[in-house]
Amino acid sequence: MRQTSYLLTLLVLNACATGSTSKTATTTNNTAERHPYRAKAVAGAKAEKCSDTFNGNLVTIDETGKSFVVKTADGNSEAAEKSIWRGDLNGDKQEDLMLYFGHCGNRGECMAGVYIRCQANTFAEVVAPQYFFRLGLGKAKTEKLGAKWLDIFEIQRGGDKLSVVHWHFDGSRYKRDEGSRRSLDMGKGK
Repeated sequence: MRQTSYLLTLLVLNACATGSTSKTATTTNNTAERHPYRAKAVAGAKAEKCSDTFNGNLVTIDETGKSFVVKTADGNSEAAEKSIWRGDLNGDKQEDLMLYFGHCGNRGECMAGVYIRCQANTFAEVVAPQYFFRLGLGKAKTEKLGAKWLDIFEIQRGGDKLSVVHWHFDGSRYKRDEGSRRSLDMGKGK
């Protein structure tokens, strides 16, 4: 089982890595360079719209090297060890994040959360940090808010059995779709 679990982990991490190259990290904001005051007004409007869209679930994420600090509106902060994935979840050409917080349980579940970039270091929390056995990026898309949102998948562990469940964006957050649950047949090692 340990060898199979390791292989599955590699497959999940590989699936996440294939979509992780983002050209948005190297682009510049021409509006900000040419019109700094206009850029601030546009950024403020984006943050306000983002706050309305995501029910005020905004956080600030500061990146220091390879680690992150997530700060909530009420002043609490949590350190995230690394990003599981970086890329564009909703087609807005901004880099969104799946973060790994490093807190792990005794069955291999670790704390992770998903964040949509609104502007600079302001993000909307679309999957609150919680324990996952494995979390990855799906291929299907859900159309909401005039954008196509990539689905997320979760691999759950129940005893010696694994199952996959997809998460779909509902307009303000990602929600687990229990109807999508299916068992993963790991087969017997020969």
